[in-house]
Amino acid sequence: MELFPSQAEEIRDMSEARLNYYLFLSGFSTKSQVTELSGRGVGLDIVRHNIEAIKGTIGLSSVPDAGTEFSLSLPLSLATIDGFFVLSAGEKFLIPANFVREVITVKKDEVMDILNRRGFVFRNLVVPLHPLSTILGKGDDDPFDREKLRVVVVEVDGEAAGIIVDAIVQYTTLIHKPVPANLGGLRVLQGIVFDENFDIITILFVPELVNRFKRIRNIDTMRRYSASRRENKRILVVDDSQTTRDIERSILELEDYRVETAVDGIDALERLREQRYHLVVTDIAMPRMDGLTFIENMRKLDGYDRTPVIVLTSEADEGRRKAFTEAGASAFLLKSGFERENLVERVKALIG
Repeated sequence: MELFPSQAEEIRDMSEARLNYYLFLSGFSTKSQVTELSGRGVGLDIVRHNIEAIKGTIGLSSVPDAGTEFSLSLPLSLATIDGFFVLSAGEKFLIPANFVREVITVKKDEVMDILNRRGFVFRNLVVPLHPLSTILGKGDDDPFDREKLRVVVVEVDGEAAGIIVDAIVQYTTLIHKPVPANLGGLRVLQGIVFDENFDIITILFVPELVNRFKRIRNIDTMRRYSASRRENKRILVVDDSQTTRDIERSILELEDYRVETAVDGIDALERLREQRYHLVVTDIAMPRMDGLTFIENMRKLDGYDRTPVIVLTSEADEGRRKAFTEAGASAFLLKSGFERENLVERVKALIG
């Protein structure tokens, strides 16, 4: 499995528990050569995918020269689900109990700054804190201003995270229903249940929720809760380099655009199905799906046949540009001459 610079940097910063779960990534293999039986990096990936498909979890712990232990947690019934009803931004959700380590209250003075995030100490571990309302894009107040935070501590892939909610209503066991067909593309939803009032309540898929939290910096959270909050135009930045994504995101957010990111074309297509964007900025060379293929597929999605697309390129090849233009690219920017003013100017010319 070839690692990109952003991935290598991420791995260096991982805890040992988190690093163990790299074994479950698609394409990861300890073999240097591919044979008919091994080296393809699909074994543990398939195991994890199938276990999560039935709403279970798989854990891994390893001690050098001693051995490795896999632990499986599977629901007793696929028809029922245990979890916590929580409130966030005026809405009710169910967080499955198999991901929950503890439900606690965190005082304001226990919250600390951790690089570009907020966190607190939980059982001798520093755990990041994330408001659920950030993902929902709702709520007018900054939850970190509260004297007490209601927190659901979850664990995914050996890594703990604290989800801030407005209230924790109750623990319950209910009949689990699949996500309706029209919501099947929303990966953050695991299914639905009916509460005591027969209202439809969505079940949150915690692994996807935590992945989205990781992509949101603390500064983003503060901006989303600013007093002058308004529905600014949304931009999707697509690039496999974390450094490039962060630079472009910072530049555009300073101009009051609402910016989200994707690591490649496949990731970007999933986001386009979940959220409406007014403009897309994309790289050319990316893993899994490159920029040209991404634009061609993007134009097939409902509502994205005319959405402006800016392509960042490292070459001025006119033949290459023609292929992108025919696919639906609106403008080009050379990486070698990339400057803040160039990007902002081009974006404003396309969407204002």
